[in-house]
Amino acid sequence: MLSPGELAGTFRDWLHMWDAVTGQWAYLAAAAVGVLLGLGAGLRTPVRAQGGGRRAAVRRPMLIAVLLLPVPVVVLGSFAVVLGLRSGYGPSGWTYARTWTNFLVPMELALCAYGALLGGWARPFLARRGHAPVAVSAAVVAAGALTLAALASLVPGLQQLTTATVSRSVAWDAQNARIRSEAARGATDLGYRPLYIGSLAEPFFTSAYERDWVAGCMSKWYGITRIHRL
Repeated sequence: MLSPGELAGTFRDWLHMWDAVTGQWAYLAAAAVGVLLGLGAGLRTPVRAQGGGRRAAVRRPMLIAVLLLPVPVVVLGSFAVVLGLRSGYGPSGWTYARTWTNFLVPMELALCAYGALLGGWARPFLARRGHAPVAVSAAVVAAGALTLAALASLVPGLQQLTTATVSRSVAWDAQNARIRSEAARGATDLGYRPLYIGSLAEPFFTSAYERDWVAGCMSKWYGITRIHRL
């Protein structure tokens, strides 16, 4: 797993994964919501002059380290996820997007926190300008619009997935009824037509039936010997 070739392959898979993540504008909603929270709460990092310049100099590197900590955590965490997936599932392991929540949740929390800090910094800055209520209100409207726009980018994909899910459910119910009926009549080798959706594993996803664990699970579920492709 830690050989140069495997690490190089993991790095390529990691880049593919982040290409998919950064192509999804919806994640910007987390940062935009953070900006709204910062503008609303007026968050500020307290600056204390007491204690001398040495004390402030000690605190500044620590503060910077704390603020930057989420970046390496998310980067290294995402790489560890890809490394584990490649080890368990091979070169296509990175495509198991349901496992990405291991680093996507911390990433979204970090984006929200950075947005809140930005909003907290911007509020007093805008308040010092002329027409402070107008400036703050405009910033709130802009952040809210970005939030809605980022979430709206999900709508087309959700509509397509909803349509596909409904179509698949109808086909699944019909096929399930047929298989149960044939199994009840004593059939042991039944036909199955794969119903692909959302990159989920379906029977016959491998070239060798012996390695097709989905087909094996399905055969046990229906109490038959094996299935064949229709």
